[in-house]
Amino acid sequence: MKGMHWMAAAAVAVAVSASPVTAQDYPSEPIRIIVPAGAGGGTDVLVRTLQPHLEESLGTSIVVVNVPGSGTVGGSRRAYEAEPDGYTVLANHVTLLTAMALDKADFRHTDFELAATAVEIPLVVVVPSSSPHESLDSLLEAARGDDPVIAGVNLGAVNHFSMLMIEAQGDGAAFRYVQTGGGAATTAALLGEQIDVGVLAGSEALPITQSGEVRVIAA
Repeated sequence: MKGMHWMAAAAVAVAVSASPVTAQDYPSEPIRIIVPAGAGGGTDVLVRTLQPHLEESLGTSIVVVNVPGSGTVGGSRRAYEAEPDGYTVLANHVTLLTAMALDKADFRHTDFELAATAVEIPLVVVVPSSSPHESLDSLLEAARGDDPVIAGVNLGAVNHFSMLMIEAQGDGAAFRYVQTGGGAATTAALLGEQIDVGVLAGSEALPITQSGEVRVIAA
């Protein structure tokens, strides 16, 4: 049976628990934090923001390992399969739970041990700056029409569930969902005007909102 693992991240988190390592010896080598998403996304930005502070506090190097794909399942599995020695940490959030709910994961949250909840991240609904929609009401009105409104999401992940929650309150609104991926990939699709709407973490949306490349219409 696998040892317990710690996890620490955006909304919820877990990491590998130290078994044979004694408190006075730890840490004696670099600690790897697995981000189960690509570089530049919300979780990656969070971990890299915390990285220098963790290094100063723990007195060792922190290595960020990006493992994108599979709705965070691939990276989460790598942490699950690691030696439970305290040197491999998973940074994840509610997407871990949605992957389990959709039977995409062959492990459970009980296979991990919560080390810390780092932060709660606000999510924002974003459209390209060229979009005719200035508000969520306008977007939902269009989604009730005949022309498809394309929402870029990571299927089964938090941005997908966020759009489904909005759709459920839209009085007949229906989006057409396409697989873009996590925050970095969805940002690229928004900037390339390949999708009509996406959901980003506030930290992801801030710079491209300030530059005028996208418009936030809801939080």
